[in-house]
Amino acid sequence: MNNKLLYKKISNDILLLIDEGKLLPGDKIPSVSELKVKYQVSHQTVIRAYKEMRESKRIVPKRGCGYFVKSDQKKLTSKSGNIVAIIRSITPYSETNNYFNEVNYGIQDECCNQNLNLIIPHNSRLFNSKLFDNIYTKNVLSGIALELERLAPMADGFLFDERMPEEIIDRVLNSSGKCGVIVNQRPENINIDAVAPDNKGAIHILTDTACRLGYRKFILCASDSDQNIRERQEAFNDFVREKAISANDFYIIKDFSLDPRQKLADKLLSHLEKFHKGDHIAIITASASHARFCVEVLQDKGILPCKNIGIGAIDYLGYSKNFTPILTSVDLQPEQIGRMAVRTLLSIINSEIEKEPSTVSPEAILKWGKTM
Repeated sequence: MNNKLLYKKISNDILLLIDEGKLLPGDKIPSVSELKVKYQVSHQTVIRAYKEMRESKRIVPKRGCGYFVKSDQKKLTSKSGNIVAIIRSITPYSETNNYFNEVNYGIQDECCNQNLNLIIPHNSRLFNSKLFDNIYTKNVLSGIALELERLAPMADGFLFDERMPEEIIDRVLNSSGKCGVIVNQRPENINIDAVAPDNKGAIHILTDTACRLGYRKFILCASDSDQNIRERQEAFNDFVREKAISANDFYIIKDFSLDPRQKLADKLLSHLEKFHKGDHIAIITASASHARFCVEVLQDKGILPCKNIGIGAIDYLGYSKNFTPILTSVDLQPEQIGRMAVRTLLSIINSEIEKEPSTVSPEAILKWGKTM
């Protein structure tokens, strides 16, 4: 058969399967690799066949999952749909950190606004920080994947916690044929939409504010605890390069955790002593808990942060505003991250046009405190 007609044969064969009821609404169309092997044709020929079928409006793409027989059901904007959210559960209120409670509230309230049912699997609580480090095993994660696959028939799409390994996300989406969105972190190795904090924008706001206030020496307190913190450190490195800051005018304290406290305090003070007396120094921290610790270290030495030594934080939450002095911070808007995740997923579910996956973020907003 003429190669120019092969794509029509592939298209006609699949449309016939749909007409005969052998492929039902919602069923996945054979993949490019499967059709290449079956018909012994090139990749380009199969893509041409997909284009032909799409023009017939009988199949639709689902981002990152392939093509499916078009369903006659109405879009979710006009009916009650179901979203499965494997998101860490809400924790008791804390004066220090309610970040994911804010994300959760955004997800739940936006689902109500959009007339969507929210299904939260019982094992979502395993992603809470106190439990997560103890359950991160292949068997447990495989069990979570099986639970999500069991719920898939009643789901229109998935929201995934940032702590869910990407290989599990990829497995669930491929086996279910559904779409999904990662919440609070951009993906690294898979093609999927995400809603994440604007880490680069947050660091830019803090460093730009520090420069405008006259600070010329910088210390970054960071760690490699998760991808968001690493992105903030990368953004600080970009700032150092763009401003051509001398190696003697900035320091990065890595692995900055709050335990052991005395060792960290000594490390911070030793870096401060490397600068000259009277230098205007900005301490930029990758989280508000780090910033609050720095404030306490300075206060123990009789130093009031603001004038010569300023402190700027990311996360305008409990550590920032429930203690004195109030921290100059950047609000990452976690509630909006939750709301945007629902809206992004709904947009993908309702779209009949395949687009490249992307990561979106709410605007990072400077909140003035008393430490800069």
